[in-house]
Amino acid sequence: MRGRNIIIAVDASRSMLVRDVAPDRLNAAKTAVYELLEHFPNDRIGLLAFAGSASLQAPLTIDHNALRETLDQLDETNVPSGGSNLADAINLATKTFKETGQRTHGLIVISDGELHEGELEDASFDARQEGVFILTIGVGTLEGDFVPDPEETDGRFRDRSGRPVLSRLNPAPLRTLAGDTGGLYLEGVSGDFTKKLKP
Repeated sequence: MRGRNIIIAVDASRSMLVRDVAPDRLNAAKTAVYELLEHFPNDRIGLLAFAGSASLQAPLTIDHNALRETLDQLDETNVPSGGSNLADAINLATKTFKETGQRTHGLIVISDGELHEGELEDASFDARQEGVFILTIGVGTLEGDFVPDPEETDGRFRDRSGRPVLSRLNPAPLRTLAGDTGGLYLEGVSGDFTKKLKP
């Protein structure tokens, strides 16, 4: 990815608050972004957050200190709509890349893969047409854990039927997305995961 524009898309949906990785998926993802900023010190990087919709939190910039400040403030309230719409995130990233007039781009998606909305196949096709390679990083465990909700007496978020919601890492759409765009899927952000990437 040397010399490319890079957008890092962080899943900020409710399921990212699950604590099957320490301290929770969202904070593990944010730690991974800090490491990615260290790994790509000379590249233009943008930050995007998505849940039921996608929002560009920071435009493409070489000012990584500004990105860190934005990342510090990122939580599940940054994107107010519920759900998880990765397709919208890919579409927004592709549009942002297209406006640069360049043809080599890298999108890094950090998510638990619990996708509920959007046409992922169409979004990945458009990304590939615009020269966007997608690296996906799965956070969470296959065993999963219950989605937290501090307002419930047992601390567990419930669906409309009143049942506690169990969330697991779902690697399948993340693998497919990476494969469709000539990218790479990595599972987990612990240890030196950036060593698997080219500098």
